Amino acid sequence: MELLSQPRHLLAQRESGRSSEAQIRQGGSRYGTTHVTGGSVFQGNFVGLTVNASAATRPDFAGHFAHAALEPVKAFVPRSSLHDQIHAQLARDAADSSTRMLVVWGLGGAGKTQLVLDYVQQHRDEYKATFWIEAGRKESLERDFVRLYQTLFGLHASAGAETATTVSVEDAVAGVKSWFAGQCGPWLMVFDGADTIEDETADSYINIRHFIPSATSLNVIVTSRSSTAEGMTRLEGVQVGEMEAGQAAELFQRYAKLSCKSPGTQDEVLSIVKELGCLALAVTLAATYVGSTPRLQGNIKAYLPEYRQRRRELLRRKPVSLVHQYSESVLTTWETSYAAVASQSTEASVLMTMLSFLSFDDIYLDLFCIDAVQDGVEQAGKSSLSWRRLVSAQQPVDVYKIEECFAVLQKYSLVQWKAEQQGYAMHKLVHAWGHDRLTAEEQSTYSQAAFGLVVEAIEGCSQAPDDKLRLVPHVMGSFAALSGATDTENEISEDVIDEMEGVGGFVRDLGRWLETRAIEEYVWQARQALLGKYHPKTIGAISNLASTLRQQGHLGDAVEMQKVVLKNQKQTLGKDHPDTISAMVNLANTFGAQGLLDDAAAMQKKVLEKRKLIFGDNHPKTISAMSNLANTIGEQGQLGDAMPLQMQVLEKDELVLGKDHPDTIMALSNLAITIAQRGQLGVAARMQKEVLEKRELIFGKDHPETIISLSNLANTLAMQGYHHHTIVIEKEVLQKMERILGESHPDTMSAMSNLAITLKEQGHLEEAALMQKEVLEKRRRILGEEHPDTITAMNNLASTLGDQGQLDKAASMKKEMLGKMRRIFGEEHPSTITAMSNLAITLVQQGQLDEAAAIEKEVLEKRRRILGEEHPDTISAMNNLAITLGEQGQLDEAAAMKKEVLEKMRRILGEEHPSTITAMNNLAKTLREQGQLDEAAAMRKEVLEKRRRILGEEHPDTISAMSNLANTLGEQGQLDEAAGMMKEVLEKRRRILGEEHPDTISAMSNLAVTLGEQGQLNEAAGMMKEVLEKRRRILGEEHPDTITAMSNLATTLGQQGQLDEAGAMKKEVLEKRRRILGEEHPATIRAIHNLAITLRQQESEGHQSSWPKTTVRTSLALSQRSDVPLSPPYTSGRRRTKVLAWLSRKPRT
Repeated sequence: MELLSQPRHLLAQRESGRSSEAQIRQGGSRYGTTHVTGGSVFQGNFVGLTVNASAATRPDFAGHFAHAALEPVKAFVPRSSLHDQIHAQLARDAADSSTRMLVVWGLGGAGKTQLVLDYVQQHRDEYKATFWIEAGRKESLERDFVRLYQTLFGLHASAGAETATTVSVEDAVAGVKSWFAGQCGPWLMVFDGADTIEDETADSYINIRHFIPSATSLNVIVTSRSSTAEGMTRLEGVQVGEMEAGQAAELFQRYAKLSCKSPGTQDEVLSIVKELGCLALAVTLAATYVGSTPRLQGNIKAYLPEYRQRRRELLRRKPVSLVHQYSESVLTTWETSYAAVASQSTEASVLMTMLSFLSFDDIYLDLFCIDAVQDGVEQAGKSSLSWRRLVSAQQPVDVYKIEECFAVLQKYSLVQWKAEQQGYAMHKLVHAWGHDRLTAEEQSTYSQAAFGLVVEAIEGCSQAPDDKLRLVPHVMGSFAALSGATDTENEISEDVIDEMEGVGGFVRDLGRWLETRAIEEYVWQARQALLGKYHPKTIGAISNLASTLRQQGHLGDAVEMQKVVLKNQKQTLGKDHPDTISAMVNLANTFGAQGLLDDAAAMQKKVLEKRKLIFGDNHPKTISAMSNLANTIGEQGQLGDAMPLQMQVLEKDELVLGKDHPDTIMALSNLAITIAQRGQLGVAARMQKEVLEKRELIFGKDHPETIISLSNLANTLAMQGYHHHTIVIEKEVLQKMERILGESHPDTMSAMSNLAITLKEQGHLEEAALMQKEVLEKRRRILGEEHPDTITAMNNLASTLGDQGQLDKAASMKKEMLGKMRRIFGEEHPSTITAMSNLAITLVQQGQLDEAAAIEKEVLEKRRRILGEEHPDTISAMNNLAITLGEQGQLDEAAAMKKEVLEKMRRILGEEHPSTITAMNNLAKTLREQGQLDEAAAMRKEVLEKRRRILGEEHPDTISAMSNLANTLGEQGQLDEAAGMMKEVLEKRRRILGEEHPDTISAMSNLAVTLGEQGQLNEAAGMMKEVLEKRRRILGEEHPDTITAMSNLATTLGQQGQLDEAGAMKKEVLEKRRRILGEEHPATIRAIHNLAITLRQQESEGHQSSWPKTTVRTSLALSQRSDVPLSPPYTSGRRRTKVLAWLSRKPRT
């Protein structure tokens, strides 16, 4: 909060022989003020004061007493919550008329004085008089009391008067107390700046209690930097800390007088005040500097870079324009407190300095690992300076000594205790000042000591993820200080670099890639400076950094580094050295991540050949190379080739390592995934259960590898349609990940993402969207905007938004995602092409069929060229294009393409693979649209029979097949059979999915349409009203499915003869589709046609239309267009493939 004008600590000089008189002036300005002319000569605790012995005691006093005219600065920004706390505590227990004392305490520069001045100004009318005493120095306190005595008793100094006597300060204090005891308030007395109230040995010590009168209805406010002042009173007191960001920004604006008020300027001001920790004095002085610097007034964005470069200099400034308000700069106000700390406890002052080399927040006692080293004995191998020796060279540092140090720092508000964290915190500017005040040599000493503390803390840290994550800010604070205070070429030892590499590993294991990268870059540069670029440790450092870059998604940078590693290894070790081959493995894996599967496979084949030659066929490293190659072949879509290789890996692992070895279990898991991808879901699920059981037995239920197995099993169950089981398992996975790895670990976020996908598939769209937004926000914050996992999270959320009917938002998000993919991976990366395909799906939903078809043609062309004609992704692209062509009305071309898809699926995946059966279903849809109903019905019966046999009666895909067949039977006129089948579909979906699942409501809608076709219009209308009500409530008024429900109900109402109601509803449907989808969308054109039908019916029956004749004519004309698709839309059969996050891991050297 802003700083208040400090009472002046200046005494007016007096010429000898000239009288001095207290003159009381009240009224005029808002404050009545007392001006005392003349001065005093201080001698110890006495003030030379001549007293008029004959003056009568003043029976009363009203107004405001202060040494100087005091009021808040003009630019004061109210802090209402603190103001209200002061008022509430002073007003408490109003019936108690005894002296009530309140302490307002906080860090120097926080704005305590201005806050209390504002309170006095706002509430002065509630008191007979207010008295402001400057308590910052003993001399000013005594001066004000003598003058208060003089004022209250109507005395004045008269030099040389015969009746004059000299009065001690004690007599003045006694006189003031006596005056209050004889009067009836209410009164308000403020003791401002009573900071030195603890250490009686200090020269500036003040016994503040000695000066406080005991009187009826007297309220006393004491402002102090010392938190122990809070213990002087039964009231809880008011702590003044940082301003709220909005308040600090307003204060800055008032002083800086910026002419531009644009949102960009306001955002920059917020950034500035946050950098300054929203500390009132710092904000005021910074804004005043900006206000007096035209260069910055015109370009406020230039301030922060300058501040960061000249922080110490700028914080020392005392602008001339503010001298009357502030007697100290930001830094000098803390130097005073620091000196007081050092005089009480050298250890506390050293500890505070060392804290400036850690994080400023959440400084908890376990950080100091008190039990790790007893009696000052240092751990072996520690190269860094012992922080214990620095804090206390003579005595052991135990928990009591640390707590004692914190108590002293807390006393002067240099640290604060945060109960919610169970830790201490420093203001960020105090933290920066503790660092900046040191010489370069001192900074190096303290940074190495703090780093030693962090290393000990890591070694003593528990395995709980929350405990590890709590340590990360201190790790990075220490790293930043050490890397900034030391010269890699001269000052940092190899032992310290070794320890830093270990610290980087600690952070890496937590999945904190940004922090890991910063540490590993420094380690690499330091090793290169000390050891040279060809030293094994240097090569290891660059290899680690490349691995981290890969995890961050910076695949191009990772490849370049891994190429350097491979080149250096060949040069120093030879091309057939095991470490050189390991470098080839890492580079091949990154090629695979880039989508360069051919390059990856070629290099992995070389690795396999070399390891066979060097180690033999059955060496674990050879088997690992075979496993990597098999995985890549599988990613190439050659599942038939990958599977025998994986079976060979499994056989060799069982022979060489045993059935229960972790690598053998990994091989079993990888084989199960390939089997699942080939559609043999039951076999895959059984294998994954075996993997899970083995890992539970060997590692335990809470080991990360066990949890990965659980997640893989959940994925397979989801593909089998067991969504209820999947949700239970995925919730268990998420809970375990959060407990073991922490909420922000990448694997935890993947678990949350998988659960959200399953929730979406079950129709819980809102819950899924909320979870996906959380995943996206966390990945943006932890991994960065352009990490592949962040972009995947964006895609998943966009897909759910599309299902919710928010098509514009979904399309916008997918376009942004595609732009990022193109920029990061390039035009022909598989992920970029997948992003194109996903965007096309949303464009189809928006009715932009031409644009969607153009994109899908490009996707197909690229996949043919890059992956080959028979890669599953190429066939999927052909299928999507065929669906879009069908929706464009190009039925013959669509049918031909779908036949080709089906033929390829049969040949590559087999007759009974789920994808083959889906291709058959899609072809049947197009045959139906072509009017080939008998052929379509026969194909759909085959689809239903296969799904019943392979997936079971109650699998969602089986029930969908039943629904599709029922629709076709209805079109064939077999209404009774269709209705019976639709009732069975509805019953199953109600039982399996619940009443309000979107698929259940769709089943209800389909049955209602069929009932209408059977002539059961009342039952159909009732069911359609229920559908419409549910969709309005669950999906919203403007979701496409809600509007379709409204259209269906309107048609049935028309058939019932309720033409006016039907026409009004169809008009609303048309208006919404025009607004949401546009004039040319097929659904909009259908709405025009449907409205035209009702208009014709009204005309033929002699109804008077309520619409303009032009509307009627236009609707009738449009309804005659031959290209209008009049049949209702059916589910296209396009499956948005859930890209399952299989969590198998390739071995990485």
